[in-house]
Amino acid sequence: MADEAGAEVNTSSFSVVDRSFGGMGFVGLQLGLTLLVWASSGLIAVTILRSVSLSSQYFFWYLLNFVANIILFRLAYLVLAIWLLRKFAGTGTSFVSSPDVCFYSLMMGSFYRVVMHMSVLMIALERYITILKPLTHCYILTDRRIKYSIASTWLIASCYIVGFAVHRYVYDAPEVIVGCNVETFHVWRIYVSHMSVCTLVFLSVLVMYGHLHVIGRKHLRIIEAERRMFSLTRYQRSLKRSRVAFMITLQIFCVEVPVFIFGIMSLTHAEQLYARIAFLLVSLGQISQPAFYALFSSEFRKALKKLIKQAAVQPLDDLDIGVGMFRRDPRQENALERF
Repeated sequence: MADEAGAEVNTSSFSVVDRSFGGMGFVGLQLGLTLLVWASSGLIAVTILRSVSLSSQYFFWYLLNFVANIILFRLAYLVLAIWLLRKFAGTGTSFVSSPDVCFYSLMMGSFYRVVMHMSVLMIALERYITILKPLTHCYILTDRRIKYSIASTWLIASCYIVGFAVHRYVYDAPEVIVGCNVETFHVWRIYVSHMSVCTLVFLSVLVMYGHLHVIGRKHLRIIEAERRMFSLTRYQRSLKRSRVAFMITLQIFCVEVPVFIFGIMSLTHAEQLYARIAFLLVSLGQISQPAFYALFSSEFRKALKKLIKQAAVQPLDDLDIGVGMFRRDPRQENALERF
């Protein structure tokens, strides 16, 4: 939720030599962690796509959307890191003095946060409707509507990009910047919006999962009383998947909330240490995602073990993971299995 690229944009009162070598060392660390994040994100994507059970669940569609957001954000950051390396090779310093580069880092961090927030909200909504409407949710949550909801996360994030572009051309750029802060192009207005949306999403998700727990127990008692054994098994599976969704959502918030706080502190105080802490926290959270998914979801854990066994027998490049492999005949697929 904080701008990871801001770790090299903010400046401090260190000497030029210390800043140059220290800054480049941290740029190297960022590049190494970026490669690890890509590896963990790729592992999640391949595990989901290789499993028919996981790829048929809307919950994992949203996780794939979140993974795609991480990969795209890291790719955008790589552009900035390469620019920093080239600047160091030419001038001997790795610190950004251009307000436009600072603005770029803030903008791409904003895009990442919005997609992440909306994905978490859509996961909660999908689970809430599934539990609230156990008999009709398959008619409400269709493939087309889920795809539209995923596209909406990127559309809303693009609206924030438009807001950044407006601020860039309405306000004059400062000649010299001593740190990347919220006063640059008056982006504090957008950050106020981010804080409001983040708080609203966080509270909404907590309310939905709380109510979901209540209605889930109520419906479960009714199903047990009517002795509908098939419906009971299916509904218990839906409740278990909802608990998995809540635990993963809670893990995302536990990482992103401190990152957001440190990010705001780095922008308001122009302190490089806060930005570096935020970068390390969000990187560790993204790298550890496969472990968290395997810990919370038995289905993901089984699919991951199966993928590892297959990779041990033959090289991963030989595995057929083409798109055609995941096309399913709608007449043969049980739509309720998605939930």
